[in-house]
Amino acid sequence: EFANAILDPNFPFDFNNLEGARVLSSIFFDGGINSEFYPHYSNKNIKLRKLVYYAYTKVFGKISARFSNYKDREQIYLPKIVGVILVHSLGLMPGRKTTNNPSVPEFIKNCSKEMKAVFLQQAFDDEGHVHSKQKRLDFKLACINNGYPPNLLIDVRNLLKDFGIETGEIKPKDIYQNKDGQINRKWGFSINYKRNLEIFQKEIEFISEHKSKKLKKILESQYPVQYDRNKANEIILNA
Repeated sequence: EFANAILDPNFPFDFNNLEGARVLSSIFFDGGINSEFYPHYSNKNIKLRKLVYYAYTKVFGKISARFSNYKDREQIYLPKIVGVILVHSLGLMPGRKTTNNPSVPEFIKNCSKEMKAVFLQQAFDDEGHVHSKQKRLDFKLACINNGYPPNLLIDVRNLLKDFGIETGEIKPKDIYQNKDGQINRKWGFSINYKRNLEIFQKEIEFISEHKSKKLKKILESQYPVQYDRNKANEIILNA
């Protein structure tokens, strides 16, 4: 088996904290719950794997799991009982996220700003891309190709608005076929303009040193003069 048990469980299991926000975010993005109810998380960055592992232990208790060794494994698995709890108590769905098309839980949408920041930090560390030349952040997710963007993508964009971060519109990207023959489509949006990137850096930031350095380099570079889009008509008329 992938994992064994929770030792000394932290009853009652509380997700309304920073660690709970990280656990849920890790499941929605670079992790998941497989069809056998085992939660998992995969990332090449050991720092991220360590953070996710310890977030699980803070929420659930000490974990006895042969395949949860974040130091040696790029993909870690957590005990099946953890998956059962997540599915039956929080309503998370096991299986492919591209098919299930999950949404961010309501309590995350209404939680503290600190929790939202951790949720978004994990999301962007997992799925965000920093483009140095274009001076922007991209965020992309895939779902079954039904003509609509993933619910998670819409929810992440709305959470960013709570920090005053404006984003571009959600746009369709690549279409691809997975190994089971399902046709999926990627969707994405971008964070542009220095003001928005500065808020992201201050309020959310990256755990990944590589992404953090790239963002810092963008913000230290010379930007052209940028105007508030809401005042564009006034500026043009005055000119």
